[in-house]
Amino acid sequence: MINLSKITPSKFFIALPIIGTLIFYTWQPISEYFFTGSFDENIMLTLESESIKIDEKEQLLTLHIKPINRGNVPVELKKEGSKGNLIVEVRKIEDPERFKWIDPNTLKLINKIDTLAKFKGGYLIEPNAYYDEIEAIRLPVGIYWIRATLNYDNDDFIDQSLIVNLTNDKS
Repeated sequence: MINLSKITPSKFFIALPIIGTLIFYTWQPISEYFFTGSFDENIMLTLESESIKIDEKEQLLTLHIKPINRGNVPVELKKEGSKGNLIVEVRKIEDPERFKWIDPNTLKLINKIDTLAKFKGGYLIEPNAYYDEIEAIRLPVGIYWIRATLNYDNDDFIDQSLIVNLTNDKS
């Protein structure tokens, strides 16, 4: 039990600013951690494309796969020896039926690549940063469904899709 008779006014007035300073300096990190989630992971994935005409029948499709870390903590997407990956699939849309939804899983798979396979030591994204991984594939003229899927070790994933029309038009 605390003996209040030993707390003199001089000890109280010395301890008061110390307690106030501790509350002032620890309030922001505690509130950010518990209430706002500022120290959580926040990974996004964007997918962009551009094409370069090779000849009348083929084009070079360049894909920009951009993992983005919007959080305030570094995120390790692939650890050394883990199964995390970033899969990019190219599927051909042969003859879309009129007024029907297209199921990408039923389309013919043209090619598939693991973009993070070349990073043997792991893949880390720093806070508030984005990286641009580039893949290129030579394709005949046509319509393609592109999907990039970022798979984590715990079976969570993020994906992004894109439809590309490779034509010989001059526009």
